[in-house]
Amino acid sequence: MEITRDDFDRWKTDHVTIEVFKNVLQFRMDKIAHQLARGGALVETESKVLVGRYLEIEDLMEMKFEDMLKGE
Repeated sequence: MEITRDDFDRWKTDHVTIEVFKNVLQFRMDKIAHQLARGGALVETESKVLVGRYLEIEDLMEMKFEDMLKGE
């Protein structure tokens, strides 16, 4: 399936996408940040997993259409 810039822009501005990004994903990022602040950063293995999850969510939230083309 080919996704066009228009498809991507519609998806990114859709009210469901905005709600998921603003509430669900932001809540998960906040939860991870609090876990790290409450000592999760002190355990090396746990901190690596938490930081990886945080960065992956952040990457998804900041994704641009051009990011989808890097694999081609």
